[in-house]
Amino acid sequence: MKQQEVKQTGRELLNPLVNLLVKLGIKPATITSCGIIITAAAAWYIWGGFYTAGSLVLLVGSILDAVDGGIARKTGVVSKAGAVLDSSADRLGEALVFLALIAGTAGRNYKVILYLAPVALVGSYMVSYVKARSEGEGISCDIGLLTRTERLVIIITGLFFSGIFYEGIILYTLGLITVGTWFTVLQRLIHVYRKDRK
Repeated sequence: MKQQEVKQTGRELLNPLVNLLVKLGIKPATITSCGIIITAAAAWYIWGGFYTAGSLVLLVGSILDAVDGGIARKTGVVSKAGAVLDSSADRLGEALVFLALIAGTAGRNYKVILYLAPVALVGSYMVSYVKARSEGEGISCDIGLLTRTERLVIIITGLFFSGIFYEGIILYTLGLITVGTWFTVLQRLIHVYRKDRK
């Protein structure tokens, strides 16, 4: 199944929630703001070593982040400012989670996280940057192995099982994100060069 098909399936699954929030008159910016607050709460749990709780709270924040665009489309209030706010909230949310791992219990128990997590975070940012920069030049770049959706699934799953079974699972989670994000950066750069030569 292609990434666009996965996204479309996700949107259809979230449609009932989107419709409910629209009926309640809740604005997209409000949902985006609530999403980042909830993500900050998740980061606090992760910092304290409560990984399962943090993963579940992060899941709620991610769901809210996924519906704000749907609300904007349903209510006809799609705007460039809203898109910038949403993207900024995404980057901030990722930073909070990785910084919580670095500064919290995980970083104290596994010193390698002090090096691994920053590389994973920069890789995540580069995936988004290459896309934004290429699209600013008029080249579509909606491809790649590890987009934000996949990264969220991996980090939430990894945190969940780290809390249930073994804290060291976080290392494998960060390793997977590190390799996957930098591979995606390479994918996107190659894609842009090929498109530019046509």
